[in-house]
Amino acid sequence: MFINKINNIFKVFKENSNENFEFKDKTQEKLKIKDRINKYDNLKGLAIILVVLGHILVSFENYSIYYSLRDIIFVFHMPIFFFVAGYFSKTSYSSRIKAFKSLIIPFFLFGAFYYIFRFFLDGDIPTAPFVIPPRGLWFLLSLFLMKLFLPIFKKVKHMFWISLALALIIGIFDLTNNIMGLTKTLCFLPSFLLGYYFKNSYEYLNDLKPTCRNILLKVRDFIVNNKKLILLFLILCLLAVTYLTNGFSHQNFIFELSYHEMDLGNTIGMLMRLFIISAGLIITLLLTYLMTNKKTFLTKIGRNSLAIYILHFYFIKFSQIFISKTSIGNLIESNVFFIAIYLSIVVGLIVAILSRDFVSKTIKELIDIVNKLLFGFNINNS
Repeated sequence: MFINKINNIFKVFKENSNENFEFKDKTQEKLKIKDRINKYDNLKGLAIILVVLGHILVSFENYSIYYSLRDIIFVFHMPIFFFVAGYFSKTSYSSRIKAFKSLIIPFFLFGAFYYIFRFFLDGDIPTAPFVIPPRGLWFLLSLFLMKLFLPIFKKVKHMFWISLALALIIGIFDLTNNIMGLTKTLCFLPSFLLGYYFKNSYEYLNDLKPTCRNILLKVRDFIVNNKKLILLFLILCLLAVTYLTNGFSHQNFIFELSYHEMDLGNTIGMLMRLFIISAGLIITLLLTYLMTNKKTFLTKIGRNSLAIYILHFYFIKFSQIFISKTSIGNLIESNVFFIAIYLSIVVGLIVAILSRDFVSKTIKELIDIVNKLLFGFNINNS
């Protein structure tokens, strides 16, 4: 019964789907994806380490070096996730049903767990549960919405540039408390679309004028063949972000508040947001070309990144309590070198524990149980 209701929701979008979409050379494309899978797992592995580090750094924002480091991390860690998600996204009806079960069900399930956790820990009661997404889980909701509307986005000409314009315009309006993650969704939509277009670049390059197409192909070839120069350019980009955003609020990097709420005029706010989004896209693309295809320690971390993302917030909360409430924590907080050691140990432990295969397997089994109760079958059978 419940699955029928969900199906009705998706039928609105079914006419926009492209069930028969095939690559010109399907076998070649499958081999291409298989060959590149380590690269994108490595990217996710790097991104999730930065996510954990960025969230722990909140406890040490009184130190300018760590405050700046956090800002740099926030420029590109989530764009990487959305880029990779866009790269592997499909426009079929069945893929959107699967997205509902693998993203929305965990959003509510682990959101409920986190609300319960916070209630027993400090008596916190959410004023608008799920309307204001639980800590960090906005990502699941935003990604689902992007996947849901992808068939429509795909048919809109110049959708990437439209998404960039929407990301800038949404900052004019006061949407307090990140309602439904709307502002974040629009601000990260360009990253998601870039990933999708990147995978299907041959299709979109063919639509360009020969001059533009040749320029883009030459730029791509230059990047591929000059990785040392690109690495240098990447470092310069990171330094530029640090310098040009110095003195601006960290709120600029998390896309929750309006320009007015950050005490910025619309013009300055839009320019700042455009710079941050553009920097995130450029850094993500550079890392995509620089990242190795080989299996590394990042590969396994990347494959288990969803489990790390969902569960690391509990560790972060305990870390914050430890730093603020204990004498050892106060000692660590008082010295920049102690903080560096603490960050290395805690980030390493969190990632090492949560990247274990059995953790991801347990989470998947839990999600499958809920899906089976609601839909009658698990994710893999959808």
